[in-house]
Amino acid sequence: MRLACGFFSLFALLGSGLAEAAATCQAGTLVSNSPVLQAPADYNDHGNGTVTHNKTGLMWKRCAEAASELWDGSTCTGSAATYTWAAALTKAKDSSFAGYSDWRLPNKKELESIVETCGYNPAINTTFFPNTPTSFYFWTATSYAPNVAYAWIVIFSYGDLHAYGKANTNYARLVRGGQGFDNFDLLGVPPAPTVSAATPANSSATVSFYANANGSTAIDNFRVTCNPGSHTATGSASPIAVPGLTNGVTYTCTAAAHNSSGWSPESAPSNPVTPPGVQRAFVAAITGSNANVTTNCSVTAPCQTFAMALNAVVPGGEIIATESGEYGRVTLDRSVTLLGAPGQVAAITVNSGNAVTIATPSIRVVLRGLQIRGIGTPAGTRGIFMSAAGAKLDVENCVISGFSNSGYGILETNGAEINVSETLLRNNTIGMYLSKVQRVSVSRSKFLDVSKGIEVQKFSSDGASKVSITRSVVRGNKNGTGIYASCSGGSAALAISRSDIGFHSAGVSVVGTSSCMTKVVLDRSRVSGNTVGLQQDGAGATLYSRGNNSISGNTTNTSGTITPLAGM
Repeated sequence: MRLACGFFSLFALLGSGLAEAAATCQAGTLVSNSPVLQAPADYNDHGNGTVTHNKTGLMWKRCAEAASELWDGSTCTGSAATYTWAAALTKAKDSSFAGYSDWRLPNKKELESIVETCGYNPAINTTFFPNTPTSFYFWTATSYAPNVAYAWIVIFSYGDLHAYGKANTNYARLVRGGQGFDNFDLLGVPPAPTVSAATPANSSATVSFYANANGSTAIDNFRVTCNPGSHTATGSASPIAVPGLTNGVTYTCTAAAHNSSGWSPESAPSNPVTPPGVQRAFVAAITGSNANVTTNCSVTAPCQTFAMALNAVVPGGEIIATESGEYGRVTLDRSVTLLGAPGQVAAITVNSGNAVTIATPSIRVVLRGLQIRGIGTPAGTRGIFMSAAGAKLDVENCVISGFSNSGYGILETNGAEINVSETLLRNNTIGMYLSKVQRVSVSRSKFLDVSKGIEVQKFSSDGASKVSITRSVVRGNKNGTGIYASCSGGSAALAISRSDIGFHSAGVSVVGTSSCMTKVVLDRSRVSGNTVGLQQDGAGATLYSRGNNSISGNTTNTSGTITPLAGM
């Protein structure tokens, strides 16, 4: 509604209070771009880009909002920016202009109180609000009650009032003082839902909730989060099932609501829930079905892959492969044993990436009776990849082969302990690579047709690596090193006993620097058929021989300093 000059009919419609703060016009005709409409005494200029409207006591920012402040000390420079309603509320909340942290978007009555009813283009006092845009609209913080997807705006070309969709972009002018409305609008996001119940299921939890009264835009989505682990799922209504939980672990779950302004706060936590599981699950590559995970992959209704059966077992449980076949790559997120039944070929075959991944800290994984194989091109990257701090790995009676294109049979980049026994690692570029693990035991195992059999590299002072190799065979393809130990930080100690190492460029190689220490002790072992049998290089490297080894048949038997060590 346009007002006649000098009248208060617009504000009279508002009922009271701020309506009385409307402009007192000094002329009886409309004035275009007039810098002086209200009496100067109506405003108190603080000299810092803010003015106080004396009739209301509200402090206003003189410049409309922009990506960066426009006030240059005397006027508003540059161009103001436009924002969605939610972005304008956020812009106000984040502002610290002139040292104040309580700026907000004005409500409908507040913004109308600075309209100049005798002026147009803009209908505002341009002495105190210079460079005001005239062709666009200014947001208020007040939602439009008939449709909360809209909010009230003031059009400062003539001072008109309209409702406008919150997703549109308009100008914003900030105010402080008086009563704030942040709690009413809550930056447009809905209130948190209330969780009524959480019910456990196999590897999941179903969470029921209800939405609370919403004073802003309509809710379009819900999210449920279960902790520990921040497992989430979304949906349009209650209830929502959250998958991927670990059986035997206790969780609490929260819910949040979403609208066009964003996500609500999280609700209060649900009742504790513990997904049930079994100690032992079964897989059958040919006759099994992954749909049987709902009945915990029982012996009479087995699952088909290790990855699916993992969802059925509690931490510390085991999964048994009952028939020969392919069981698929798997990432292990809990302590578990994967077991191939005696007489069966339980295979995990990959042509890229990892066959078995251990990336969850502090779990213990046992692999027994499995055939882990890389095929094709690039023939897989790693048979077993271990990258979790504190994790432990036992490999028993397995075959790991075919990771020959710069691949690894076992690659460890973080962990606590590895034990390999009675296992064949064949046709891998590197049989086993160790960098951070603290304790390693290799016994009665074979590393055949490898470029490097066992490689230990310490890069940082994160504790000493201690490696024991007993009654094992490391046979190469005339490239690389049988057993290689080096350091650029920290320390590594290897004890090699009753083992056979041959057909490499170097049988046993120890490399160190003055800033770290690498020690290898060779006892009752044979090193033969290599270009160099024993190789020591660097101030921090020591290669001990107890004098009971057979070092023969190499092109060069020893290189560097071999330190005698008396027998036990």
